Formats: sequence, C-alpha cells, structure tokens
Amino acid sequence: MKKLLLIPLIAALSSCALYDAYVTAHFDNNEYELINDIRTLSNQSANLCGKPEAAQAVENLYTMTLKFKNYSEYIPHNEETQKVGAELEEIVKDFRDTYRKPEPVGMFYCTTKFATIERNAVNVQNIVGRKPR
Repeated sequence: MKKLLLIPLIAALSSCALYDAYVTAHFDNNEYELINDIRTLSNQSANLCGKPEAAQAVENLYTMTLKFKNYSEYIPHNEETQKVGAELEEIVKDFRDTYRKPEPVGMFYCTTKFATIERNAVNVQNIVGRKPR
C-alpha cells in the first residue's frame, strides 16, 4: 500500500520539476556577458569623473545598458531580468541626461552614480547567473 502512495508522489514531484523548467528562463551566456560588461565599464569609468572623457563613458554605458534591456526583453519567462534591466536602464539614462546638460557634473555625483550603477549591475548579474543551466 505504501508503494502505491509513492507512485503519485513521484509523478507530482516530476511534474513540478518539468513545470519549473518550462516557466523559468535558462542561463544565457550573451545576457550574462552584457551585464558583466556594464558592471566592468561602470567600475572602470568612475576614475574618469572630473575629466572630459567621463561624458563619453556615460554615453557608452547607456548604449550597453539599452542593449542589455533590449536583448533580455523578449526572452520567454524572463520577467525578473526584464524588470531589473529596465530599472538599470532608467538609472543610466538619468545619468546620461545629466551629462547632456550644459552645467558641469559634480565629482561626488559622478562617482556616486557610477557606484550605484555598478551595485545594480551586480544585482542583475546575480539574477542572471542563478538561472538554471
């Protein structure tokens, strides 16, 4: 009798595993590489604050972030990454818009914004990295 009860339990557990595999986006090397590039560029660019090259670094960072958001946008069952990718893109877009204004960007604001972007990129990287392979 106990063996008969085991059969439905095993079937139920198997179906749960299949369901999870179906509704979860799988690890994507390209997605991981894009977010790693964003993280690396934000880390390296913080040293450019106060220099004219910082504006171009912010433009490049925005392009990479938009590329990440667009890439992950239509991957099925990838809602969590899509959400954090869109949030990251908004943060970088605000930073880019600040650099496009005629007023100079303060050193504290610049370094803080690069650090914020890097922290957010680490969070996104963790989300992308923990997807099943």
